[in-house]
Amino acid sequence: MSEAGGYATMWTWTSNGSATIIDFEDSTTQVVGMTNGEIFTVSVEDDNGCTNSDDISITVNPKPSNVTSNAYGTHCSSDAPFALAGGSPVGGYYDGPGVSNNNYDPSSAGYGSTLVAVDLMYIYTDANGCKDTAINPVNVQLAPEVELSSSFLHYLQQMRII
Repeated sequence: MSEAGGYATMWTWTSNGSATIIDFEDSTTQVVGMTNGEIFTVSVEDDNGCTNSDDISITVNPKPSNVTSNAYGTHCSSDAPFALAGGSPVGGYYDGPGVSNNNYDPSSAGYGSTLVAVDLMYIYTDANGCKDTAINPVNVQLAPEVELSSSFLHYLQQMRII
């Protein structure tokens, strides 16, 4: 809601339901615990004591239920990127470190000698714009980092191996 044609100095929110209304010093308002169809009334007052009010009814939609994703198993960080699939309901998308266009790149986990669990998310948005997320880890066995020195490469060339 916004004010038009005046300078309100006080805004007061009320509800006909179970909502808790929290006013902040910066004139923002947060509402928690509201129920579907609850009616909110805002009353404004200016420096002259003139008041006016308006009502708004809020629709509260439930978040999507039964959002799931498949287990991703264990992969080596040297493996090729692979497609993430099997999220339900169909129509969501995948996100997380190393995810691009619903594909996961295990090399994004780095190199080393340990097993790393990386949380990947399947995010589904329903027709009302409500979201829910399923989170499953992909286990990535970090591949050892190999770096050939120039002297070793020179040796291979001398031996006519490369």
